Amino acid sequence: MFFRLRRRLKVGRYNRAVRDIVRTPPIEITPGSGPLVVTQVCQMDLYMYLVAIKSFARQVTPSGVCVVNDGSLSGGDQELLKAHVPGIDIVRAADVPNPVCPAGGCWERLLTIADRVPDGYVLQLDSDTITTGPLDEIAAAVEQNECFVLGTELGPEVLSVPQAVEVTRAHTWTERERQHVQVVSELAFERLSDPESRRYVRGNAAFTGFVQGSISREDVERFSGEMTELVGDKWDSWGSEQVASNYTVANAGLTRVLTHPRYSYHGPGRDLGQAAFIHFIGSYRFDNGTYAAMSQKVAERLTREAGSA
Repeated sequence: MFFRLRRRLKVGRYNRAVRDIVRTPPIEITPGSGPLVVTQVCQMDLYMYLVAIKSFARQVTPSGVCVVNDGSLSGGDQELLKAHVPGIDIVRAADVPNPVCPAGGCWERLLTIADRVPDGYVLQLDSDTITTGPLDEIAAAVEQNECFVLGTELGPEVLSVPQAVEVTRAHTWTERERQHVQVVSELAFERLSDPESRRYVRGNAAFTGFVQGSISREDVERFSGEMTELVGDKWDSWGSEQVASNYTVANAGLTRVLTHPRYSYHGPGRDLGQAAFIHFIGSYRFDNGTYAAMSQKVAERLTREAGSA
């Protein structure tokens, strides 16, 4: 209860700091060119999402935008999104068919992506991200039909499943970390059938791109079923969707792994001076005011550019 209250207070301060984002012009959409951008959005993250999609679209023009509404977006929230994102497709998470995978925990987002991939390039963009510079690697990935994923310290490259198991096994985890669904699942990978033929990347699902036709709903559901058999109810835990996203993008063909310093995250002592894309992960999102300050700069830049157009 205290955690939720503290989070609401922090989000409230952030929203007041970046309120000018709602006064900036709508983003540009170019149907038939560029990626479809998919994001799961809750009411508390509405302003964050506007910063994320507007800063991204300033560098890479989407062909369309789809928001998966977790159920908390009001009618007014949705009208605000429609005013800022022309032609936005808002899908209720509860309306996404999900007979096999765990419910909630962003699984409906991954299934929505899998359902849209047959029609074109699909890009997953988290609400708590900011694009701060040119995304040449993303433009190239879309143009050259390559998938991509945001890398991590333990996931700077795509590995075979046996190699990925060894990386997780060799790392020093706290007892609490060892109980996390991602660690439990990665250690269980060695019991998958034919693990040598499979690949995995310990990436971050906050920013992931899927080439047209690279994955299917059946791929996602099949892997989810395999993991349920291996780890049981643990697979229903928050975080399993990221494991599935990492697995599917690693096995989708040629996959770029985006790494620091150009693709980074905000954290203690983290140098973001060369970053073009930053993920403000929950643990450190509002620390030292960096997120709000960078978000304000996005709103100011968009306003200034609109005035000079």
